[in-house]
Amino acid sequence: MKNLYTISETAKILSISSQTLRKYSNADLVKPQAINPETGYRYYSFEQFHIIDRIKYLRQLGMSLNDIKAILTSDNLDLLKEQLKKRKLDLQHEIKVLQDEIDDVKWYMKYFSYLDMVRLPNVPYIRYFPERYILVIDYQSEKTECENDTIERVETKIIRLKNQKNYAYRRQWGYLVDTPAYLSNQFVPKKYFIFLKHKPQDWHSEYMAIIPEGLYLCLWCPKKDQISAEMVHTFYESHPVVSDSLALEYENSLQNYKSCPYEYQTFIKKVDGQ
Repeated sequence: MKNLYTISETAKILSISSQTLRKYSNADLVKPQAINPETGYRYYSFEQFHIIDRIKYLRQLGMSLNDIKAILTSDNLDLLKEQLKKRKLDLQHEIKVLQDEIDDVKWYMKYFSYLDMVRLPNVPYIRYFPERYILVIDYQSEKTECENDTIERVETKIIRLKNQKNYAYRRQWGYLVDTPAYLSNQFVPKKYFIFLKHKPQDWHSEYMAIIPEGLYLCLWCPKKDQISAEMVHTFYESHPVVSDSLALEYENSLQNYKSCPYEYQTFIKKVDGQ
């Protein structure tokens, strides 16, 4: 049996780089069995292969060199199991973070694809929505003579609020509008809001609201104030009218936000989740 292996031979056998072996040595994880004093060449023994391989797979599990050193130095299996448990929890957290990012990507894909759906402007249709949560600012209390000034006021307030509290949100803006006015083809905003991803633990009714789960009668309009709700009005001649409707913006440009189409949503009734 060969007694010693050069650093390049060891690296090749264990499928790691010579640089990594030097890194392990510098971190006092595994020192070369011998070093030629004249050439400085490093040599490893066969008995060291299993130590190097163990370091390798623990690194592949995401453990730090310091943690691995503590485990090997103490020769403590309980410490190894503790570190493995900790790593498992870290990975589960990473999975949750990644899943949240996937959910965000799917939501925005659906949001920007919604413009591609076939629909007829001013022809109502029914959609189901789960319970939704919004970060909302009173529009009427911030109203000025200039609409652009009003939008700037309420949007700035919402942006400042969500950033200060670091609320997880979905970037779709909308209004709570007066339903009787909407049914008369008028755009009368009462609140301005942005969607939250989920119900925050520190719920504040002052600037948060719940949009109830259920069926909604929807209407697609080219712009928020280009409303032709006669057919919706006909429906509500024989159904109770809620005080507020939603007017949701759908971005059709990444540069111009002033001429986006809107979907109006008016609550019909609560139904079981779908």
